[in-house]
Amino acid sequence: MSADDLFSLNPSISKRVMVEQAESPEDYYVKAGWLVMACSWQTYGINGSVLLLDKPHEQYFFSHDVVRIIPRKDRIRPGYLYGVLGHPRLGRPLVIRQAYGTSIPHLDPGDVATIPVVRLPENVENSIADRMEKAVSLRAEADEIENALAARAEQVIDNFLHAA
Repeated sequence: MSADDLFSLNPSISKRVMVEQAESPEDYYVKAGWLVMACSWQTYGINGSVLLLDKPHEQYFFSHDVVRIIPRKDRIRPGYLYGVLGHPRLGRPLVIRQAYGTSIPHLDPGDVATIPVVRLPENVENSIADRMEKAVSLRAEADEIENALAARAEQVIDNFLHAA
C-alpha cells in the first residue's frame, strides 16, 4: 500500500509484492493503533497527511513512502495524536513546514519526531481520542460494508448476464 492508496477512499489494492525479496520484510508491516504519514508528495497535496491505522491495515505491505509513527500509549493516546497532527490549521502546517526539496518535497522521520504536540487536560485529550478512534473504527466498518455490497452487486450482475 502506498501513501496514495492510504489516502484514497476505500482503494482497490491490486499491487503485489514478493515479500521474500524484501530485506527485513517485517519492517514494511504496521499495527493497529500506529499512525502513518505521507512523507513525499507535493507540499499542498498529501505530503504530511496522517492516518490512524486499524486492524484491516495489518494485512498490507506498506511502501517506504510513509513514516510510521508508533505512539507511546503510556504518554499519549493514538486518537489524540492523530487529531493533533492531522488538524488542518494547528497540526498539518507544523508538519509540512519540515518538508525539504523542491520538485518532490520530503519529510524525514527524525523531523516528524520533533513536531510539537499541544497537550491539554487529560479528560479533554481522552474525549478527543475517543471520538477520533471511534471515527477510524466506523470508517473501517463502512469500508467492509461497501466491499460486501460491491461483491454482492457484481455477483447479481454476473448471474443476470450468464442466465441467458
